[in-house]
Amino acid sequence: MNHPQASAPLQGAALNPTGPTNLGPSLLRASILIVTSLGSFIGASLLLASL
Repeated sequence: MNHPQASAPLQGAALNPTGPTNLGPSLLRASILIVTSLGSFIGASLLLASL
């Protein structure tokens, strides 16, 4: 029985994924989201406290 094999470029892509392996930008984006959510929570708390 013949089994089809992937070509060399496909095998290289499977062995070395070109996806986002650097966590720098995602970590930066997560920290910005945390800071803005904390800021909005503090702002909402101050707004409710002033009522």
